[in-house]
Amino acid sequence: MELVSVVPTRTERWLLYDAISPEATALEEAVGAGMLRYEGEAIAFRHELARRAVEDSIAVTRRQSLHNLVLKALLDRSSEALLARIVHHAAQAGDSASVLKYAPVAAKQASALNAHRESASHYQTALEYAGALMPEERAGLLERCSYECYLTDQIEEALEARREALEIWKQLGDKLRQGDDLRWMSRLTWGLGRNREAEGYSIEAVRVLESLPPGPELAMAYSNRAQLHMLADENQEAALWGLRAIELAEKLGATETLVHALNNVGAAELLAHNEQGRVKLEESLRLALANDLQEHAARAYTNLASFMVRARNYALALRYFEDGIAYTTEHDLDFYKLYMTAWRARAHFERGDWDSAADDAGFVLGRYRVPAITKIPALTVLGHLRVRRGDPDAARLLDEAHELAVETGELQRIAPVEAARAESAWLEGDLERVVREARSVLEMARGHDDSRLQGEFPLAFWAWRAGCAIEGHEKLDAPYALQAAGDWRAAAAWRRIGCPYEEGMALADGDEAARLAALQIFERLGAGPAAERLRQALRATGVRGIPRGPRPSTKENPAGLTNRQLEVLVLMADGLSNNEIADRLFVSPKTVEHHVSAILAKLDARTRAEAVSVALQSNLINKK
Repeated sequence: MELVSVVPTRTERWLLYDAISPEATALEEAVGAGMLRYEGEAIAFRHELARRAVEDSIAVTRRQSLHNLVLKALLDRSSEALLARIVHHAAQAGDSASVLKYAPVAAKQASALNAHRESASHYQTALEYAGALMPEERAGLLERCSYECYLTDQIEEALEARREALEIWKQLGDKLRQGDDLRWMSRLTWGLGRNREAEGYSIEAVRVLESLPPGPELAMAYSNRAQLHMLADENQEAALWGLRAIELAEKLGATETLVHALNNVGAAELLAHNEQGRVKLEESLRLALANDLQEHAARAYTNLASFMVRARNYALALRYFEDGIAYTTEHDLDFYKLYMTAWRARAHFERGDWDSAADDAGFVLGRYRVPAITKIPALTVLGHLRVRRGDPDAARLLDEAHELAVETGELQRIAPVEAARAESAWLEGDLERVVREARSVLEMARGHDDSRLQGEFPLAFWAWRAGCAIEGHEKLDAPYALQAAGDWRAAAAWRRIGCPYEEGMALADGDEAARLAALQIFERLGAGPAAERLRQALRATGVRGIPRGPRPSTKENPAGLTNRQLEVLVLMADGLSNNEIADRLFVSPKTVEHHVSAILAKLDARTRAEAVSVALQSNLINKK
């Protein structure tokens, strides 16, 4: 029974007999006593808690000897399928030689099978025993561990491993490895939202590598410079560095760098409204898929999808998201999966599918230690959604997003937050704050490509709404330009694009019939603050018979709960916990927590039980 307790889940009979050859009567007694049970050709504890209790009761030295017995039996089988178990028992036995021999092999095997989180775990196990290795061997382990951590969204761990490897290469005087690690540290610090550090590492990487004969590492360092400029909306610089990378990559036959650079140049061209950029991004994706360059395929999907969201081509964006998220799920690439999910939340939000937007954003924020670059868009979407719904806690979410976004220094992170805050101020009637929010971003955009502020996040438009025509309003894209020119028929353009909230906002500037149509749109979306603002405007002009919107006496939904909130409320009434509701609805517990908070606020309830009681009394949900 002791040996079975040190083997997780279950112990094959061959393993048990190879390790200790127990007497048949002893085994039958344990099964008869109800502690163990047969599971086909294996034996296991009837309850996992019982297994752990027995394991914990064994003295450390005895437990290590049992792990040694299991380890020897596994090694005698000489099967690659047993590698992960060999590493586990070698580590538990304290057998450093076996850990260092088999953990890297198991990690490589797991990576090949797209189990990158397991691969990272094996490398981390090996590093615990790597003190006696030669420095270059330890540095190699650190780099491989860093890469697997990066793929699985363990960015802090990835950065620390690269930093340790860099110090080793400095001691050994290996400039090539120093340069490549500096380039990686640039990428990782960018992922953490620390853009100044990222810029510094990228410059140092190029400086170090340019002192050596040109190689793939230098080409990738050039491409990394292109990527940082592209992300900062510095399109000319991005194109210059990207073309240098492409030229060197083609000369060297470095396909991976070529794929990376095509992505950067393509993205920069799309930012400059050059449709050839999409051709380059598609080529980057094709080459990445053809050469099994998983990280680069994921990045290509990410940029293709996000740029289609920016262009408001939602149908194509959602197709890329579907393919990209499926690909990253299959290949265990959590960093890109979560980033795309945050961007998909924005697509749902802009299309008026607010429940799906909240679910996607909540799923991302429910993960442990989400890096800043992914957390910012998720916080922004959820905060902006709460502004439009009039839900609680919007300001806190947007404040957190703003703090993280400012740290990056990137307009594409800051502008969405400021646009949401400007809209919040406008809905509250604080026109001075609207102008302040707009000015801060417009001033930051001086000297940069400000196309984001013309159509995506038109801060000048919000300033115009507040009665202040500041610099930038004359460059607004249609249909914002139509609205700013007083042409409320911009609503038709928004309808064609597929943005119902913006359509309602445009209609709200029109005649009485248009305003009443806007009110219907706002009520359908659940945009309480905009609907109430419009009702007040209609009353002020003497319009009668204005729909009052959701009322406590309305049987269908007296509290203005969304469909998803009603689903959560029903499950709360069934006595399910947040985790159980999350499992039932296929969302994260954090998403459920957000929904529960909104339900309590809308029902003016202090506890879950009180919310359920109110819902039953008002016939929001049916008694069972």
